[in-house]
Amino acid sequence: VPKSWFTHFYAFGLLWNAAVMAAGIVLLDKVLPPWWPKPHASDLWMSALFEAHLLRRLLECLFVHRFGDSEMHVLGYAVGMTHYVLAPLTLLVAQLQYAGLMVYRFGTVPRPPEADACGDRFFWTLPALGLGAAFAALSAGQAHSHWLLARGRDGGGDGGGGSSGKTYFLPREGLWRRLGVSCPHFLCEVGLYGCLLAAPLVWGNRGVCDSPPARALLGVGGGSLAAMALWVLGNLAVTARGTHAWYLERFGDAYRKLGRKRMLPGIF
Repeated sequence: VPKSWFTHFYAFGLLWNAAVMAAGIVLLDKVLPPWWPKPHASDLWMSALFEAHLLRRLLECLFVHRFGDSEMHVLGYAVGMTHYVLAPLTLLVAQLQYAGLMVYRFGTVPRPPEADACGDRFFWTLPALGLGAAFAALSAGQAHSHWLLARGRDGGGDGGGGSSGKTYFLPREGLWRRLGVSCPHFLCEVGLYGCLLAAPLVWGNRGVCDSPPARALLGVGGGSLAAMALWVLGNLAVTARGTHAWYLERFGDAYRKLGRKRMLPGIF
């Protein structure tokens, strides 16, 4: 199938994640204690970050990427669609578990004094803001890398040759120069999912999480997020290996002299 069908992943994911968020808001309204601050949309901040990511990637597919007549295997297309079906559900489950902890700890009685340690709006805590800032920085790095690739394929990079109206070039700017890897945009993607994986660690520092059942429940949510992050890491590592091999085949000694790794600086 045409590689331009990557656009389908983000168009579908954007709509599906929005629908899942809407369902999550309804569920939170039913299960959270009445004193928990509203609106509950801010309690789904992980899904909101993912929605912003999907929107950016959709816009890049529409206005930045140069797909040409490249193709991808139909199985890869099916796997990609499956990922964007499951990812919003995985995020929702992890976030609903925090709501479950609130009910487990405090029930539905009026706000107790001990809730002050963990009942303040999570979205505005410093760890959450830090994760949001890291997410934004990784998104900016990935967007800039995609722009550099598109500019190079339009003839703005070094290197020559090409087919199907697309220039092959050796990227040397931006994160390629700073990180010394063949696929810095893949590394940014892994980092974005890593930010989502780190959310339960932030929750684990809240007062609501100081009991064994609470920690066990957070472990389940963290496990589902970890599985998603590991899947993204494994998939992109395989793709980065192929991309690195392509650079070596295309540019030979000129590329070897750069000493770049595939995706992880100094490691892989």
